[in-house]
Amino acid sequence: MKQATFSLIILTVLTVGCFAQQIESRVVDLQGKPIAFASVGVPALKIGTVADEKGRFTLIISKALPAQQLLVSAVGYQPQEFTIASLRESVPAAVRLAERIMQLRDVSVVSKRSKAHRLGNKPGGVANISFGGESLGTELGIPIRLKQAALIKEVNIILDDNYSDSLQIRINFYALIDGKPGENLLRRSIVATLPAGKQLFSKDISAEQLVLQNDFVLAVELVNMYGKKNFGQVFFKAGVTNGPTFIRVSSQAPWEKADDGPFNIGAAFSVIAFY
Repeated sequence: MKQATFSLIILTVLTVGCFAQQIESRVVDLQGKPIAFASVGVPALKIGTVADEKGRFTLIISKALPAQQLLVSAVGYQPQEFTIASLRESVPAAVRLAERIMQLRDVSVVSKRSKAHRLGNKPGGVANISFGGESLGTELGIPIRLKQAALIKEVNIILDDNYSDSLQIRINFYALIDGKPGENLLRRSIVATLPAGKQLFSKDISAEQLVLQNDFVLAVELVNMYGKKNFGQVFFKAGVTNGPTFIRVSSQAPWEKADDGPFNIGAAFSVIAFY
């Protein structure tokens, strides 16, 4: 398979105070085409961000240890890591990332006579849940169980309220490994725009031809906000017995289970699956 590459061009590295470093960068492919919404972060510090549509991002790294890693990734590509020490000493002009070659899975055929099934969570009462972080890349996900191989054709998200302006989300599908989200199962990003206010949002993903055989995690990631940025004012419908909900506070941060006290709150995300 032909190897695709991209370049991460570090435009500016600034020192902010004694313990912080501001990195301003742009993610592009080898032909100079921007890689929109690439993920950048320091997992150990739970800080990160998402590049914009032109591949540009700014990240302030504070109190990082020299051996800690800055991780850059994009859906469909091999991730790349840089030590904080290497960024402080010298910044590479370009970093090339090879295309991620998906391992061939056993081929599953979904019958033409298959029927539609809604899988996931329904809203319950007045329960809701918001993103766990206050930076781009914060993410919510729920586990979905499969009885057999299924073709996923639609994603449904119920916004309880969005007091911010319209925002862009990335819809992710992860393998469920040891009870937590694992490898991203997509070959390319699925990005959609959510307007302000309450609504049932549906996204047709038939073109992805996504056939899954095992349990997975459906996740919604915040990749862009327009106008006034109110990270804590985006609420999704939920149910108190739907849980768990997994959260990621920032891009590249580790996944955790939502701290919902005595409840078992699960975000009202679902898919339409055919099998």
